[in-house]
Amino acid sequence: MDKRQFLEQTIDSVRNLDISNVISRYIDLPKRMSGSELGLCPFHNDTKLGSFVVTPRKGIFKCFACGEGGDASKFVSLYKGINYIEATFEIALQERIIDYEDYEEYFAKRRYTKQEIENIEKIYIEKDKERFKTNIADVDTLDKVFNIFLDTLKLKPEHKEYLNNERKLSDEIIEKRKYKSCQSATDIFMEKFEEALNEAKIPIKILERMPGFFQKQIKGEWKWTFAYNKGIFIPIRNAEGKIVGLQVRRDKKDEYRGRYFWFSSSFALYNEKFKYGVSSSSPLDVLYPDKQPNRVLFITEGRFKSEAVIEKIDSTCISVQGVGNWRNINKEIQKIEKILFKKYPRFEGFTNVYIAFDSDMSYKYQVYEQLKSMSDFIEENINLKEVTRKDKNSSGIYYLHWKSEYKGIDDLLLNSCCNNPEECGKLFTFHRKKYWDSEYEKKIKQLMKEKGVTHPKDLSQNDLTKIYIEKEVKR
Repeated sequence: MDKRQFLEQTIDSVRNLDISNVISRYIDLPKRMSGSELGLCPFHNDTKLGSFVVTPRKGIFKCFACGEGGDASKFVSLYKGINYIEATFEIALQERIIDYEDYEEYFAKRRYTKQEIENIEKIYIEKDKERFKTNIADVDTLDKVFNIFLDTLKLKPEHKEYLNNERKLSDEIIEKRKYKSCQSATDIFMEKFEEALNEAKIPIKILERMPGFFQKQIKGEWKWTFAYNKGIFIPIRNAEGKIVGLQVRRDKKDEYRGRYFWFSSSFALYNEKFKYGVSSSSPLDVLYPDKQPNRVLFITEGRFKSEAVIEKIDSTCISVQGVGNWRNINKEIQKIEKILFKKYPRFEGFTNVYIAFDSDMSYKYQVYEQLKSMSDFIEENINLKEVTRKDKNSSGIYYLHWKSEYKGIDDLLLNSCCNNPEECGKLFTFHRKKYWDSEYEKKIKQLMKEKGVTHPKDLSQNDLTKIYIEKEVKR
């Protein structure tokens, strides 16, 4: 992937974050009004709420007094006195959209000219913002075209072996999920794909609105193609089971490049050599067990963690693709419950939400911030049912922790011998949200006092690893 393509995908992912969460990392937004949040503008001597407005639905902020406005990257660039690209990479690192290796390869070791930075900022903020956000196809079209695309692909033996042996997925699950190998857009493949679209009575023009696809000039003729990297396609499904996006697990994660990324073609919008191009929009992913699920909803990071949860624990699972990408999670939970009520008349609704982010959530403050923002939002917008059995955790939201040698919940479950939810439950420490938040914030304040800093972001990771939350004693 070249520098420009990676940059466009990173900006794309940052724009899909909830802008109020990004901005509230730097300033307080104490008042909500008509779907927007209000704060004091940091860019002029503001003393009264009302002029500085953050609108998550539009992904923008605007000060009607001094005139400053733009997206999340624009805000951070103004607030910290850095350029647009520096701000984008800072946010992407904080929200775990990229890892430090990506940062080093595509930013720290690169040099962007002042003109490049100005051109990119102008493109994103002024010219193409609304088009960029609204051009994607509707859900039914995404599902139909992505299914046809995946049916045209094959799964290479080495990828099947990885899914079977490393991820412990059965052949039945692999086929059901439609895991497929990525391949290049050869003439033969594109002819076969176009023929399949024609048979389904779908005009190829629809690719103008499909993430991952774009046109480029080949021998003087504009032809359809798609973004390619060696790896496995992971179909991302919504609550209704429809494919709303594709992720790619790259075969090789070297010291400079991350493992997972979106099948997106937003980069093509800003290059004269290409036509069309669409953002992936970073959708949530939902998986259900094959039988009636229990009344616990898991929220974790990434598809393969969900696979481990539904296999071992029989819980419905939502995975977010990056800890900050949880927009509209309340609506997805409501859809899930509605679907389960209809399919299983004896299902009585969720009693608990278990959030199982990676084990670094306690010593990376930016991860905790997103965790708390998401859990606060769920707590405010989702009504959990009361628990009636005494041997279960009381109703509510819980953070799950486990032995530190296992980074993700999938590593823990796949390397354990537990065979049912009760056995697997013994592997975790369950922290009630209210208790853990309170204890963690107390310890953060103590550390800040000890280190003489005024903001948690000024604490080092080494400082944060010293934080340990005792298990709550029930009385």
